[in-house]
Amino acid sequence: EALHGANRIATLKNLREGGVCRTYGGVIFRRGDRGDVEHLADLKQKMFMAVAPTSFGGWITAWRELKDVGIDPHRDFAELKFGGTHDAVVLAVRDGEVDAGTVRTDTLERMAAEGEIDIEKFKVIHEHGGQHDQGDFPFLHSTRLYPEWPLAKVEHTPDELAERVAAALLRMPADSPAAEAARCAGWTVPLNYQPVHECLQELRLVPYEDFGKVTLGDVVRNYWPWLVAIAALLALMAGTTGIVVRLNRKVSRFSSELERELSERKRAEEKL
Repeated sequence: EALHGANRIATLKNLREGGVCRTYGGVIFRRGDRGDVEHLADLKQKMFMAVAPTSFGGWITAWRELKDVGIDPHRDFAELKFGGTHDAVVLAVRDGEVDAGTVRTDTLERMAAEGEIDIEKFKVIHEHGGQHDQGDFPFLHSTRLYPEWPLAKVEHTPDELAERVAAALLRMPADSPAAEAARCAGWTVPLNYQPVHECLQELRLVPYEDFGKVTLGDVVRNYWPWLVAIAALLALMAGTTGIVVRLNRKVSRFSSELERELSERKRAEEKL
């Protein structure tokens, strides 16, 4: 949006293990036979694996929750690794290569359905109370939930074309070949993506690297009338101070001369 002037025209209805989801998040997990990691705070000085530095569901959503409990993953982990794929992270945790990991929601359920893992051998850490009991979300999760992936038009895309594409997507049946090929249930109207922006702002990720920072340029642009007025006032005060200092010097000299003259006159009178 910020870099290319994109506007959302539809949001994906994800189809996972028989459920339709318009939101997703991240799941933070460990092997079930480990008793030393019960809470997020226990992950300090542990080896942790995520999918990729730019993976929203496979890293960024979890990073936000870690930050909320005072963990800086780049400082507080014994090691932070990136597996490259969601499945690779799950297998690394299963095989004991790392102490814990994070992937996007529905990954554990999908791999269990495919026979890749026994989901009962994993323990999910969920400490985000706001959505802990969200009944309409069918998957294990450890983070706040965010809108599913959007389809967007870039700035130079004609509005007429975008409208036709949006209309076709919204009419797409869940059992259409296109939907089945994409493993989705079609598309819906764009959801509110403000939670995504808030997450990126909190972590100061692109395009919010400087969010909350105040630069000298910002001060000049936003407050230049006040700065000019203050500078003028300071100049006036400096000029006035100079005048007062000069007047004080003149008064001091005049007083000294007057005292000297009076002293000389008094001595002259005493001689008479």
